Amino acid sequence: MTEIGHDSRLMKMIRHFLTGAFCLLGPHVLWGEVRILPIVNASLTGGGSSLDGQKTDFEGSARAEILPVVELNDRHAILPTLRGSYSGTQNAVSILDEQTLFQQEQDYQAELGWLYRFAPTWKLITNGGGTWTYLRETKDEGWRQGLYNHHSAYGNLTVEKRWPQIQRPVTLRAGVEISQMLFPNYESLSAQSGNPLPGRKTLDMNAGQSFLEVESSLAQRLRGEGRVSFGVENYRDQMVLDASGNFTDQKRHDKIFLARFRLDKGISPWHLGRSAIEPTFSLGARGAGRASNQNEFDQGRLVEDYYSYQEAGLTASADFYFRESGIDFSLSLDSVGRLYPHRPAQNSDASFRSEDLKTTSSVASFRFTAPLWKNLRATLGADRVWATSNTEYEQIFNYQYTSFSYFAGLAYGY
Repeated sequence: MTEIGHDSRLMKMIRHFLTGAFCLLGPHVLWGEVRILPIVNASLTGGGSSLDGQKTDFEGSARAEILPVVELNDRHAILPTLRGSYSGTQNAVSILDEQTLFQQEQDYQAELGWLYRFAPTWKLITNGGGTWTYLRETKDEGWRQGLYNHHSAYGNLTVEKRWPQIQRPVTLRAGVEISQMLFPNYESLSAQSGNPLPGRKTLDMNAGQSFLEVESSLAQRLRGEGRVSFGVENYRDQMVLDASGNFTDQKRHDKIFLARFRLDKGISPWHLGRSAIEPTFSLGARGAGRASNQNEFDQGRLVEDYYSYQEAGLTASADFYFRESGIDFSLSLDSVGRLYPHRPAQNSDASFRSEDLKTTSSVASFRFTAPLWKNLRATLGADRVWATSNTEYEQIFNYQYTSFSYFAGLAYGY
């Protein structure tokens, strides 16, 4: 496996940042009794899927995470995290904001964090770690040979302030994050043909973002939360294409903006005989945008700012918890629309239309869990996905498809 951040100044910065942060703790944090709160979640499920009516074989999936809280004293805590998952069900995965179909997927994450309560209502949280993703486009492809396999390393810092004593308590968070994503098996076709100008590792990038989050109790049983973030992505080896079809010495640079909010409304319990049902309804909205300086030649025509887009989405969900039995049942719908203002839609023969490319996707989900024994629960669910577009040309990306997937199995939480 390729070593994350090898010979990378960014990775050295992350490592030095985390080392310095933990050194600030000093020996005094060991005073007092250390308390460990173990948190373990795991699931093992089996299920199947269909894509545009074509069914796949019954496949299994597994997930596990360990994220204990190690409280050194009343002010300091260490937050380690380990996660791993395997999905044997065919699904569409977003690779740099474009949808590509994969047969199987493995994901892993390792993280170490530190929480410092430096005042009664103030917290400082810093963490860093890495992720590893392995994707199979065909089932006979080796796990380490996947074209879009990628791994990342990151570090972030968050400051949190609470106002718990006011009539409607508010929590405010602000933070920054730096990261690096590498695609060890991906090389540009131009680089493979011997042309050194466009670069070889054209998907590798360094990124950074800053964010602001707020949570508040707005009324009885009504909570709201919102987040705004601004980020940049610098592609380390992807040169910008000019109008003459030549690569310049300028590298691709993208700016990303996101704003979202959500409302959660709890309803007074519904009583059906001896049973009490606790419903919770949620509604959310989001807007996002990407501004990229990269151009592309498509069918002999230069498309400027090819990867720039604007996006808007809505999400709604309903959750019903049966108090006596512990059964939980939920439904959700998530829809998003995206406009590429500089990229024209295309006919099936790749010829251009007179309108900009538009895509929409919606996901309807159902989840059901029921207690079996102690911390063990039965779980089942299903997802229906609709993706549409005003373009018919899909030789590179999948814009239009309908898929259905289902699963059933066991879940454990401690």
